[in-house]
Amino acid sequence: MLNETQRQLLQTLWEAGPLSRWELHERTGLTPNRVGTVVESLVAARLLRECTPEAIGAGRPRVPLEIDPSGRHLIGLALEPTGFTLCRLNLLGELVERIATPEVPDATRLIKSAATALGKAINPQTLGIGVTSTGFMDSQSRTLLLSSATPGQKDVSLRPLYAAAADVPLVLGNDMHALAARWSLSHRTRATEDTLIVWFDDGRIGAAVLVDGRPNRGCFTGGNELGHMRFFADTERCFCGQTGCLERVFSNSFLKRHARSKLPALEMGLMKRLERLHAADEVIHLVMNHLCTGLSNAVNFLRAQRLILISPLAESSRLRQAVLDGTKALLMPPLDRAVSIEFWDQPAVTAAQNAAWLANAELLWTGWDAAPSDLAEPAPAGLKRRAKVTR
Repeated sequence: MLNETQRQLLQTLWEAGPLSRWELHERTGLTPNRVGTVVESLVAARLLRECTPEAIGAGRPRVPLEIDPSGRHLIGLALEPTGFTLCRLNLLGELVERIATPEVPDATRLIKSAATALGKAINPQTLGIGVTSTGFMDSQSRTLLLSSATPGQKDVSLRPLYAAAADVPLVLGNDMHALAARWSLSHRTRATEDTLIVWFDDGRIGAAVLVDGRPNRGCFTGGNELGHMRFFADTERCFCGQTGCLERVFSNSFLKRHARSKLPALEMGLMKRLERLHAADEVIHLVMNHLCTGLSNAVNFLRAQRLILISPLAESSRLRQAVLDGTKALLMPPLDRAVSIEFWDQPAVTAAQNAAWLANAELLWTGWDAAPSDLAEPAPAGLKRRAKVTR
């Protein structure tokens, strides 16, 4: 999509902009002439724009440059158990449009329907596309291997999505890798510490590991399946085909399945019971113990430097404190002193918005979540082609 120098300037402006051409020269070490030439190509491609000149003493006014939030956009497509969602983000990660999508009651038609909608959403201002789903996918064969978005189906071809994208670069990634991209880019820098990111809600737990600022892909693209860590627990069968999965334990269905008393709290949903954490509510304490055990086991194994927790349930201060205290208590020394554990208070966004952040990460750091065999895609007018690479 971009050559190395174009990407270097874009990264610098993402992290520290607005900056003038001279400031870009000082920060990057590129010659002033080289900076000027590359900036002109990025302005012509509508990736950068000039801000209002600023007079600073005698001489020519300083002309700051910034990433253009109005020139181009990224499309996010999220494949979900209930269908799919589409949106557009500008290059600053701000929502431009939620694109209306039809209902898809038949999961076997999900990819075809999503491809049709994606093709209609693309226009000449589309710079890149991010596609995400739960579960496992193989970007080399362009196949969704196993996902709650396509229950009962395996090895679902995603080639119709690539065909719909045509010459617009498309990056395929797990939904947790997309969330990790948003977390990393929202901090205006690429994380350098090994970081475990965990998202959890009623019946759903996902995780991603960032190593040197990039997601751990493993043998193929997928989240680090913390939600499918299995316990000796009586649960409903998970979509993965097993029982005892942590995300089936951390669910309202598990609470109902193991109701042992007539506490009024038993009539409440998971959120209310977590808010109260009633001392006599044995089942909710069992649920919390399993959650903290799963989190601490992951940190003990990975030795991550940071654990970032994200949950729509985290508005409960009691829940937050219970998770922090319970997880830290189960960490091995000296990890209990070395690992930073925190909740990320972030605005509610759709899965499609996270998917678009994945495309933004690929724009700034090519190969952020790409397979080694991913091919180069034609670049927008005025930009050179560049093959995607991976570490």
